[in-house]
Amino acid sequence: MNKFEHRAVNITLSDSSALAIEDIKIPDGKIIAIGAVVVGNTDNEIINLCVKQNGNEVLSPSDYRFSEPKAGGNFVQSLRPVDIDGGRLLSVELQAFANSRSNEVKAQVLFVVLKPESASCS
Repeated sequence: MNKFEHRAVNITLSDSSALAIEDIKIPDGKIIAIGAVVVGNTDNEIINLCVKQNGNEVLSPSDYRFSEPKAGGNFVQSLRPVDIDGGRLLSVELQAFANSRSNEVKAQVLFVVLKPESASCS
């Protein structure tokens, strides 16, 4: 049995906005890693990735490049390590410093969830 689940959310920061938000339902378990793939940042600007629940930060804003997969290790080890409780609705935000850019920026953010261990009958 696979001990990991993953959920992904797609989010688009328009060329005329500084904020984009998408919600994602995370299954029960512990989020142990996140990864982000971003295209369209032709201006090479700092764009923060942030995760919130009910407006409260559960992952502080930092440039999305800190969440891009890195070389080495297995797939999960190549992602940004986190320790966030699952089993809830989260909001993923892209936050830019400027209200406009040359084109829209698209991202897919992946959450790796360690499933809770099943209670066994003995």
